[in-house]
Amino acid sequence: MNNDLKNLVESYKLSFEKKILNHKHFKQDDIMNLFNKNQYDLLLNKQYWHREFGKFYEKYVKIIAKSKLKYNDSPKYKKYDLCDLVIDNFAIDTKYRIGSGDSGTVRKLKFYGEQLIKLNYKPILLIFRDDNLEGTIKSLSKEWNVLTGDNSNKFIIEHLDFDIKKSLNDLR
Repeated sequence: MNNDLKNLVESYKLSFEKKILNHKHFKQDDIMNLFNKNQYDLLLNKQYWHREFGKFYEKYVKIIAKSKLKYNDSPKYKKYDLCDLVIDNFAIDTKYRIGSGDSGTVRKLKFYGEQLIKLNYKPILLIFRDDNLEGTIKSLSKEWNVLTGDNSNKFIIEHLDFDIKKSLNDLR
């Protein structure tokens, strides 16, 4: 039994070391730069920062849409908003990033996407960062047109004539 426990501990140590050494998702972005946050700040409480940056991104997009007179409120399912906003026939939901701990969010998004399609909307998921979990993005692609990073910004440029990345950099 002792060897089994040691082997288990060793296998997890190796797995954790690999995850810690994988820095591909540890890159700066324009929202982090705007608020002078670095990866160390985020590592101290990643869930908090991702949630706050996500709320910021949502509000930023809404202000832009309202200024362009293209903003409409989300359709509802019972008392819940199915997305963050509607522009033309696009039902848009914004996220800062989708990570491994977002399974509840993914289930909710799939359901909301199905409801939006039934209401004849085109669900668009705008994700600010481009380092999301590929499997998660793929699983949402049936219900949502998922746009990440620069493609998310291109959608905003095309439909609202506004460059979010440039704007964030200009505000620094």
